[in-house]
Amino acid sequence: MSTSSDALTHSHVFLGSDHRRNERRIWLVIALTTVMMVVEIGAGTLYGSMALVADGWHMSTHASPC
Repeated sequence: MSTSSDALTHSHVFLGSDHRRNERRIWLVIALTTVMMVVEIGAGTLYGSMALVADGWHMSTHASPC
């Protein structure tokens, strides 16, 4: 049984047609999360709320792109 090498190849481009739009949306979510993180840490520090400070630092793990 012989097979053509063309039948075994495929494209490695996995970016969809809306890739740029989706990337902008992801960066918007990261920015919103970062803003809320700063607000929570600031308010938690100002009002002495360990829960807000802890949640703000927890949000930093979601806001980091890595």
